Amino acid sequence: MGNGDYRFALESGRECVFGSADQGHTIYCSVLFPQDTRHVVNHPFSGTPDTIVVRRDGFYPSISSGVPPGAVLLAPSQRLRIGGAECTALDGGIDCQNGNAGFTFVDDVLITHGSQLEHPDTTPRPADHQQQAEQNSQLGPPMHAPYQDSTKPAQSGELCGAATGRRFVEVTSGGISCKDALDLMDTYISTNTGQFGNADIRPVGDWDCVTTTTAEMQRQLGYAARCTNGALEIRSPAR
Repeated sequence: MGNGDYRFALESGRECVFGSADQGHTIYCSVLFPQDTRHVVNHPFSGTPDTIVVRRDGFYPSISSGVPPGAVLLAPSQRLRIGGAECTALDGGIDCQNGNAGFTFVDDVLITHGSQLEHPDTTPRPADHQQQAEQNSQLGPPMHAPYQDSTKPAQSGELCGAATGRRFVEVTSGGISCKDALDLMDTYISTNTGQFGNADIRPVGDWDCVTTTTAEMQRQLGYAARCTNGALEIRSPAR
């Protein structure tokens, strides 16, 4: 990965990323949280957290949609250390430490230590507006260009959407209409059952779709989800 990031996998198939930042490396790992953990928002996603983010000053739950396969395996007893952040693969899990925070995840049981931080995308909301706020979090980035949901083939680079509040989809390689692009992305995101892992790499009709796993990766790749069909490509833009 670029920009100093390093991705690795565990024998369980779960993955972690050491993400570089000005204040030091941040650890992102796919884990299971207790069922009573409150939902989180990580635009454009919201729901039950599936990723723990560990900074030097604390940790917080997040939600992601995975990365393509191909990460290097960190076998049990092997350790990766970058700066002050380190992870050690264990039989049945992993132990990670970063400054004053860290976690152990073994046999699907998560134990954390250090200060629990608020997710960067979290803002205080009245309880009775929580559901609506979570729905709004999936609508995509603010609109800064003309947009439509036409049935005519879209031009490459055209940004599709609707004033009624649908998510925004960019047709990065033309040949599909805005209406079909929006319907395709809506279908892909709404039918994620978790069966295909965090990356949710799976076909939707004649298209192959994949999603990113963290906000850091979205910033690097420029999209939250992507679907391709030969030379055709659509993306759900990163925030």
